[in-house]
Amino acid sequence: MKSVQESINKRALKAGIWYTICNFAIRGINFITTPFFTRLISKSDYGLYSNYASWLSLLTILTTLDLYTSVSRAKFDYEDNLDNYISSIQICGTFFYRYMLLSGYSISYYF
Repeated sequence: MKSVQESINKRALKAGIWYTICNFAIRGINFITTPFFTRLISKSDYGLYSNYASWLSLLTILTTLDLYTSVSRAKFDYEDNLDNYISSIQICGTFFYRYMLLSGYSISYYF
């Protein structure tokens, strides 16, 4: 029993290390490519791109309700019904997205 627990701990440690390495790699690539972007495009275009990226990340959280982050916890809470949980998240996210889309169109119609 103890060897099984040690094996699980080693796998969790290895997964955590790889997650950290990949996270730093993604951030590093963004940091390294920033000078290339600023050299290839003008300051105003880079400002527009940064503004767009900021709005995209904000609206992604708002329109999806950040529900996809709950899947990792749901693997433990709903082992038997994980497929039902994921489908309910997709349905909820889709309906909320459509609501936000339609309400945005209706608001823009009046303004």
